Amino acid sequence: MELQVNAARLVSHPLRWVLALLLGIALILANFYYLSGSRDSEASAATTVSLGFAGDTGGNTVTGKVIDAAHNGGVAAMFNLGDLSYSQITPESAWCSFVKQHAGTMPYEFVTGNHEDDGPDGVWTNFASCLPDQLGSVGNYAQQFYTDYPASSPLVRLIMVSPKLTFSGSGLDWSYKSGTQGYKFVTSAIDSARAAGIPFIVVGMHMYCLSMVNYPCAASPDLMNMLVSKKVDLYMQAHDHAYARSYPLALKGSCTAIPVSSFNPDCVASTNANGQFAAGTGTILATVGSGGRSLNSENNTTTAPYFQSFMGSNNNPTYGFLKVSVTSTTLTGNFVRASGGTYTDSFTITRPAAPSPSPTATATATATATATVTPPPTTTTAPPPPPTTTTAPPPPPTTTTAPPPPPTSAISVRSTASGAGELTAAGSYTPGLPAGWQPGDTVFLFSQVTVSGSANTTAPAGWTQAVGDFTSASSTSAHQAVWYRVMQAGDTAPSVTEPAARFAWSTVAVQGASTTTPLDVTPATDTNSGVAYPGVRAPSITPVTPGALLLTAHGVRNGTNSATTSFSPPAGMGELGDSKSNAALEVDSLALTDTSATGAKVATASSSSGTVTNQCGTAIVVRPAP
Repeated sequence: MELQVNAARLVSHPLRWVLALLLGIALILANFYYLSGSRDSEASAATTVSLGFAGDTGGNTVTGKVIDAAHNGGVAAMFNLGDLSYSQITPESAWCSFVKQHAGTMPYEFVTGNHEDDGPDGVWTNFASCLPDQLGSVGNYAQQFYTDYPASSPLVRLIMVSPKLTFSGSGLDWSYKSGTQGYKFVTSAIDSARAAGIPFIVVGMHMYCLSMVNYPCAASPDLMNMLVSKKVDLYMQAHDHAYARSYPLALKGSCTAIPVSSFNPDCVASTNANGQFAAGTGTILATVGSGGRSLNSENNTTTAPYFQSFMGSNNNPTYGFLKVSVTSTTLTGNFVRASGGTYTDSFTITRPAAPSPSPTATATATATATATVTPPPTTTTAPPPPPTTTTAPPPPPTTTTAPPPPPTSAISVRSTASGAGELTAAGSYTPGLPAGWQPGDTVFLFSQVTVSGSANTTAPAGWTQAVGDFTSASSTSAHQAVWYRVMQAGDTAPSVTEPAARFAWSTVAVQGASTTTPLDVTPATDTNSGVAYPGVRAPSITPVTPGALLLTAHGVRNGTNSATTSFSPPAGMGELGDSKSNAALEVDSLALTDTSATGAKVATASSSSGTVTNQCGTAIVVRPAP
């Protein structure tokens, strides 16, 4: 009987071994696929995509060199941060052809700037027709949209918006104040990117807020502080024709909002000397207005401590673009030179890699031996323990204490508007009021008119003359005048009566000004006698109240009716308006701290008619509220 049982076990025993062998093969295959999947994840983490960014481009040899540098520098797509052609190449379609000649097959996208929202250097819709979206953007391309790149497995969401621009007929609020449609669009785009697990978020726009020029926030403080509070990785702007890159900015400690006219060290989250920062520490702000049109100086010593590196006409002037390279764990920015000097800059934002899945314990099949048959010994190998990672505590934050900023006043420019046109017969035109003006603001209306007879003779109803009409020393056809009004609830845009003439205008809303005596001293005028092209001078003026605001106007009549002129602002001043037609007007501002004479301020003109211009200028000191 025992012999029969053992015989039965001998017969059934090989089946057990076959089963054990099959189970072992299955486990080996499972481990193979697990390791293969890990390698695929590592390969995905190593994927790098690069995008290029620059604004204020123009249409000249340097512009072409910047696009060439992007095309030849491994950039998958180029994004223009606004102010496209500056009418250096017209019409819009010709400028688009110029871009395509240099970009080749590289997608070239853009967001609108203040030179092509409603003109004067072309219109954004025409540019969008010849440079359409190629990346499947969501939203209103060239105005307010976002793009996930690469589309199949995004590493970055790029959000492009248009604060403080003018889009006639859109019916939308473009102020990007809290609660407006634009503010909500950005908030939603950030939140949905985070929910989708997209590693990095980049936001771009034309108008700046915090910058290294002496100029108030031209965009939206609400938008800027929201981007910082949500710890967007990179925030880019242009309009300032230079390059500047900040330390990571954060709302912490005493910093409840980023001040744009003073320095608060609590707003700086890290000051790593090598530009190496951890994601989530703060938001890096980059001004990239180095695309080819021109360069201005970066000399705002008050805001300078926010910035780690900068380039401008006063520091190694170099045209180029910001190359942003992204993997699943890093965002690296490099300023790439295209022309001019030798400036470079680089920074890296790093986030922890996503944890790899933990190995699953592998069951080990063990054959059972009988009394009569002894199988080979079975060895069970336990999986190795997971590696032990020791995370050192983060080093204490480094705080850089800057010297106390100079005293600042509450007076500042809230917003501006500008435009140009022609009356073919005597009549009137309606200049726009600055967006977001508030009752109690003082709005100044600057007028430049080209006509052989009289002009600027009648103040708009309810407005007060600040500067009576005067003309250039070189032509009595170049007229300039200024009016102002302390705004009241319900005010509407003024009507300006003029003869048949070409005109340019700019309106500037000043907040914090004295409502009883807005003019600190009698404004000064300058007929520009003896001033050679390309200078357009506003005279020196001496304030009587500390902490006032200087406004200057620089106007020209071009030598030919079809010519236009653009400007670069005087050194150290912020550009408020640049209106182009045969009558051209530049308006600038500067915050004053004492009662010293301001010195003459000279803007630089660039006329399409060559060197024949008739210049004049005005200086106004706005008194702060007591």
